[in-house]
Amino acid sequence: MRPSLALSFLFFLGACPANDTPAGTACERDGDCTGGVCVDVGEARACTAACTSDEECTAGWTCGDALCRCDAEPERCNDGDDDCDGLVDEGCETPPPALGCDGSLDCFSLSPSADQLDLLFVIDNSGSMAQEQNAFLRELPRVFRALTTGDVNADGTPEAHPVLDVRVGVVTTDMGTGGATVPTCSESAFGDDGVLLARGNTSRTGCAATQPSFFEFQQSGASEVAADLACVAGMGTDGCGFEQQLEAALKAVTPSTSALRFEAGTVGHADGANAGLFRAEDALGHTALAIVLLTEEEDCSALDSSVFDPSSTEFEGDLNLRCFRYGDPALGVVHPVERFVDGLLATRRDPSLLAVGGIVGIPETTSPAPGTEADWDAILAHPDMQEMPDPSMPSRLRPSCDRTDEAGDRSLALPPRRIVRVLEGLDLAGANATVQSICRDDFGPAWNGLLSSIGDAVTSCFARTIPTTEGACTLVETLPPTARCSELAGRRFRERVTDLRGEVVEICELSADAWTYVEDATSCPVARPNRVDIDGRVERAAYRLECAR
Repeated sequence: MRPSLALSFLFFLGACPANDTPAGTACERDGDCTGGVCVDVGEARACTAACTSDEECTAGWTCGDALCRCDAEPERCNDGDDDCDGLVDEGCETPPPALGCDGSLDCFSLSPSADQLDLLFVIDNSGSMAQEQNAFLRELPRVFRALTTGDVNADGTPEAHPVLDVRVGVVTTDMGTGGATVPTCSESAFGDDGVLLARGNTSRTGCAATQPSFFEFQQSGASEVAADLACVAGMGTDGCGFEQQLEAALKAVTPSTSALRFEAGTVGHADGANAGLFRAEDALGHTALAIVLLTEEEDCSALDSSVFDPSSTEFEGDLNLRCFRYGDPALGVVHPVERFVDGLLATRRDPSLLAVGGIVGIPETTSPAPGTEADWDAILAHPDMQEMPDPSMPSRLRPSCDRTDEAGDRSLALPPRRIVRVLEGLDLAGANATVQSICRDDFGPAWNGLLSSIGDAVTSCFARTIPTTEGACTLVETLPPTARCSELAGRRFRERVTDLRGEVVEICELSADAWTYVEDATSCPVARPNRVDIDGRVERAAYRLECAR
């Protein structure tokens, strides 16, 4: 809680004596404020004093026309004087919802246009993934063309913002077993460790054993890179059967300078072993990051890797069920999902430049249509998403889908509840997150959903329409650490928060005349026809639109 106004308020154009009327005291005229001035605060009036910057005013007040000013609202637990009575956080009980988004508000992020995309595939290489890898690879030529042209359905009309430059790399879900000897886990200590693969699968026609750790392409080279990447992404199925999808993704994209630590105290690889794939956002402008997970298993990102040890006396039961049996984060065996939500969000100052999607074991009927939001509650509540031992085979969980393809090959998938919760958390935080079912022979529809989500991350245009009545929507701006609302035209200070990097940033509300809603903008693709134009848009600021439901 911040101190009161004792150090902040001055005489109007002069220092206040000790017996000045405290700021926030109700008044009707200047004469009611000893040593100060009476100003409007919402529908009432209160005493204030002179200032030269917001820092001289009580938290929640701003400096305007040389006076501390305040617009009265209900008091919130946000280290500010919201009701303008001179007291900070008096009588408050609970913190405000993040950015004001609650049951009465419909909130969504507005992306800046990104001409560059860093794309990471996290592919399950365990023993049952041959069909799924092949189905995934069949779509890559179309996917890469769609990314660089914006033409998703190949009808000659762009549905999304074309990306001028794409970098793409692959990691596996094999993160080892902490050194325990386990069948199928040949590299027991760290597995592939979230390091970009540079080995080609020579059993695939035309593939050399050594490959680049990542590929870069523009529109003219999309098809060729799709063929080359298949040598790496089609890595085969000899990986560890304990999949750690989330930990592999996080270690791959986390820089060594992060406070995050991984198995045996190691650090992330983004600026080390994986350097080159992930561009420096500050140096190269707006670059979107997309992460795509392909797996038929649930995540078992272990905080205590001894859970994988067959000889452990601490962990009991069948190895295949240990992650299920000890999967409650309160037991301290697996990492909580918040680790991955916060860690992935930390890769971008603007969460709308992040897209994360999964082709995973959700029931096919729960897959959202392209361009629509996932119903996370409905997915998690589906009967086939409930984790329980399979009555027909007690050594495994009951599958979330069980199908046989046209060739007679059977494949199973298990409920990916942790993965879905991470995607939900990212979605709620303003990133572009979606999920699709792996329980199908043709991954075209799944990729269409992923392309829609990536499209939202790289374009400033959006699909939905917004209410146009006055006051129905508020545009909120989260500034970079060095900027202040008071220094920018058309901004009103809302609150100061600490971001995921530990830096204090200001959140502003833009006045109605500082932004314009353009419906059916001619510069936007047909699938995302709407745009918001912002006066004095701040580089590296994040923007979020809050509209009354």
